[in-house]
Amino acid sequence: MREGGVDLVLLDMHLPDVHGLELLQRF
Repeated sequence: MREGGVDLVLLDMHLPDVHGLELLQRF
């Protein structure tokens, strides 16, 4: 299994909600 890929996903989930909101606003 690729732990690197999983780590990236976990880091994205731990990022502030503001970052996610910015991505949603683009769409």
